[in-house]
Amino acid sequence: MILAENPRSSAPRVFARWYVTNGETVVGPVDTDLLVRGITANRIPDDCMVMQEAWTSWRSLPQIRELSRISPKPSWVQPQDELASSGVPENLVRNARDAGEALLFAMHAAVMATRATAGLVHRAREPFVGLVTSCAHGLGLDGQLGQVLPRLDPAMATAQQGSVLVARARTAGEPERAIARRFSVCGELAGVAMVPVFDGARLLAMIELARTDHPFRVEDADILQRIAAVVCLR
Repeated sequence: MILAENPRSSAPRVFARWYVTNGETVVGPVDTDLLVRGITANRIPDDCMVMQEAWTSWRSLPQIRELSRISPKPSWVQPQDELASSGVPENLVRNARDAGEALLFAMHAAVMATRATAGLVHRAREPFVGLVTSCAHGLGLDGQLGQVLPRLDPAMATAQQGSVLVARARTAGEPERAIARRFSVCGELAGVAMVPVFDGARLLAMIELARTDHPFRVEDADILQRIAAVVCLR
């Protein structure tokens, strides 16, 4: 693993500073431009880990948002629109044994495509039960399973209107704050998202996501709609 010095590193701009390790050697700090060049030139293997100066733990390369737009793409990077429109979610969902399994697969596809920290599925249960939390992804969220959402839950009201939510956690309205409360065990959130899943005109479920590292992108709303549509088509 070899990194050359960046001749422009003395420019009066503020860069994120990174450390890189292959498990034996640590290199850094280096700025983002140099990190990207090291990856595209194959000087940094795909299984390396990176960490910023302010972080307390290492992360794998696919987890780093700043590296998601490298061109040409490393082997571990797949464009977000390809993730949503490729056969991966469709194959999983279409092979599901029932609606519950299809929603579970859809949640995991949504987590993967948006790089979410955590996810929940709230599924409609009849008669007169409402939405019940039936799937969870993320540390500490198992306690949510079996919980019934209030009938006046603001996020559920938004879902019944067919709207997708993608918002920063700190500047959110009532629907986003309701979602954030369900992910409070995850710590401080940067962003929340929700996509409704319909069976005809009936609300079948809500898939909710949270991120602790970065807010969701505007483009993530389209990705979530595509994944939810696959559940509707099975």
